[in-house]
Amino acid sequence: MQFVENKQLEKRVAKQTTLLLNQVKHEQEKNELATEEKVTKKANLVEVSYPPSEIPSIDGFDFDQITQESMKKMEKKLNPKDPAVLVSHLAINHYTEQLAAYEVAVDLYLWQNKSEEFIKTKTKTTKPVLINHSTGQLITSQDLIKKEENLLGIQQVIQQMLLDQAADPNLILDEVLNLPRLSWDTPMTYTEEQLVVQLPQNKLGQTTIALPYAKIQPFIQTDLVKPEYLIPPTQALDANQKYVALTFDDGPSPVTTPKIIQILANKGIKATFFLLGQNVKENPELTKQIFEGGHELASHSYSHPSFNTISKEAVKKEVIDTDKAIFEATGCLPKILRPPYGAVNTDTAKVVGKPIIQWNVDSLDWKTKNSAAIQKVVKNSVASGGIILMHDIQPATAEALDQVINDLKAQNYQFVTIQELLEQKMYPMHQYFGQFDQRNI
Repeated sequence: MQFVENKQLEKRVAKQTTLLLNQVKHEQEKNELATEEKVTKKANLVEVSYPPSEIPSIDGFDFDQITQESMKKMEKKLNPKDPAVLVSHLAINHYTEQLAAYEVAVDLYLWQNKSEEFIKTKTKTTKPVLINHSTGQLITSQDLIKKEENLLGIQQVIQQMLLDQAADPNLILDEVLNLPRLSWDTPMTYTEEQLVVQLPQNKLGQTTIALPYAKIQPFIQTDLVKPEYLIPPTQALDANQKYVALTFDDGPSPVTTPKIIQILANKGIKATFFLLGQNVKENPELTKQIFEGGHELASHSYSHPSFNTISKEAVKKEVIDTDKAIFEATGCLPKILRPPYGAVNTDTAKVVGKPIIQWNVDSLDWKTKNSAAIQKVVKNSVASGGIILMHDIQPATAEALDQVINDLKAQNYQFVTIQELLEQKMYPMHQYFGQFDQRNI
């Protein structure tokens, strides 16, 4: 009698197994990837896997091996007397058009004596492997960063982070500013949440740094990062509004700069100051006052040489010495630079390693040194998206500024900093003459 009952149970289990496998197969046919069916029977256990047949070989991702290891672990926990089915398949989660996560999912179906059917009781998934849709492979640092100019931008982020993390940043400032440049040979590891960079050999005693993607967002392909690890897009400048950026070169001057920042404060306007390192060194408190007033600080070299007439080493020293002076005064490194006389070429731009900011409205304050003339030039030359060049060391500029602002307001201009005007989309090896005029160097 027991023998007959067992035989009948075997038939019911076999029938339900066939129904389950047909159901699973039907579900797999809906999968975006073509698969093959592999069935292995072991006493009361049936193992079924659906390896994808059309994806290329991916380094570090072997579906069959992962399936075998996962099923083996699950099988050890099963009662060999209980009928069971293990089904392995590739689960794909799309995060962006270019980013997908591949993971092997193993479903456990156990026989239920009361209902005489298989019920899925557990699903075990492996650690996701992030794949670049364009290549069908694991994401590399070069996929993520793409261009050399972005390496230079990430270099700036690393320098500021190292200083922010230091107990006493001034002790390591020189080492940070002289940190060897990143290159495509620099070991970098792409992870789900951050990019881990092995620092070039240095005297800091730090070998790696983890860069959250939000920190390097302007310099990476954001469609290769899960959106939750990025800063949501901010509202763009209103296309129906007119914007202009006031910029001041050559300061700070203890005579004229305080007058200029007072006028700006009275008008509720933020500007961008391109500072000379030697003047910052002499006026650190004034520099800090500009910074704390909410203005953007930028580099204009240390001693105002034409970069195209001095050596690369001299250019590097001009940049580093200015960065150092501004950091010592404010705790922040300048992100952008305006070369003296606007003189820049490919070689010097690479040494500088920062976005280059030019101008499209020259107030000629340095030439006329006349308040009325400055007002007239700006009023007649400005256009939406303009970058206005002035000098906060010129007394005539301080005298003209209030009326310059009034004239621009009368023309319905909104005032923004350079970073706001360009919506933080600024890259080394590029120069910017206005909101709508950027050029490769």
